[in-house]
Amino acid sequence: MALNVKFGVSTWLWTSPFNMETVSLFPKIKNYGYDAVEIPVEDPELVDLAAVKKALEDNGLSAIICGAFGPSRDFTHDDPAFHDTCFKYMDQCFEIASELGAKFVAGPMYSAVGKARLVSPEQKKLEW
Repeated sequence: MALNVKFGVSTWLWTSPFNMETVSLFPKIKNYGYDAVEIPVEDPELVDLAAVKKALEDNGLSAIICGAFGPSRDFTHDDPAFHDTCFKYMDQCFEIASELGAKFVAGPMYSAVGKARLVSPEQKKLEW
């Protein structure tokens, strides 16, 4: 039985943040044989939905959305204002996914990427 496997690639391989210049990579991505393109949403304001949707259609690609949590997006922060920022950002990511027909929203969306964790002496004693 043949598998229905699709391949995608993130634009992070070439550039960051995703913006309107990034859609110029879509023909290259399609020519490399990919079926989907992961759109990392570092700044939702930089994503022109109509232009991205057209570029996806023109190149026969589907979209995958990837969230990007930086220092201002952190559900583990003690300040509830950070939580509000996270929820608003995630709503924007889901809206972008919906508009582009993306069926998958990826990414570690809980804390700032690379955030160091403090470990208590009790936690250090735990063995996994």
